Amino acid sequence: MPRNCSIHPQTLETLRKLREDLASDEALEREIDELLSEFDGSARDVIRALLHDLDAIIADRDASVSAGYVRRSRGRAP
Repeated sequence: MPRNCSIHPQTLETLRKLREDLASDEALEREIDELLSEFDGSARDVIRALLHDLDAIIADRDASVSAGYVRRSRGRAP
């Protein structure tokens, strides 16, 4: 998957709110139904889109954390 994608800060905030909203099973089921509807019922397309979004979020995180910070936090400081 491409790692040159960037997630807009507003999208990240929306994802945080969504996580809070999905605390109930009913809200989670509603979100799943909306995703399936958006992709014409194709579970494969939903999974593909979610994996793409996850990859973009990881790429953003990787770009925003310095390698030195990661080394120090893992106990490998010089």
